[in-house]
Amino acid sequence: MQIHLPTPQMESAAMDNTARDYAAKDSAKFKGALVEKKSGRSKAVFNFWIDVLAFLTFLISTISGLALMHPGSHSLAIGSSTGDALLGLSRFEWQHLHTQFSLIFVAMIAIHLIMHRRWFASKLSRRMTSKT
Repeated sequence: MQIHLPTPQMESAAMDNTARDYAAKDSAKFKGALVEKKSGRSKAVFNFWIDVLAFLTFLISTISGLALMHPGSHSLAIGSSTGDALLGLSRFEWQHLHTQFSLIFVAMIAIHLIMHRRWFASKLSRRMTSKT
């Protein structure tokens, strides 16, 4: 049975492999952190635009709803001599605008709720556990 003692070259090679392994692991962690940061940032940007669109659709839906609620509003038409339009839109057009933007608003809120489902679930579970 022969015993092989490590030579300085073998120790150097082993250290190089170990250093290379650590460097590869650190590089992978660093790349992973960059990917997480990038995806987190893109999620935040997406969330921002969903919120902006939700607000704009809510605003348009509210304005069109108010235009439909006002009883004599169609006689206040701008540029209409007959008084059958409000700001150049007929009652049917206001209803169509209101319906379309309300549906888009509901979709934006659904996307918003899906994006924040973990937060809602944690808040709901805290409420349920605190009451029992």
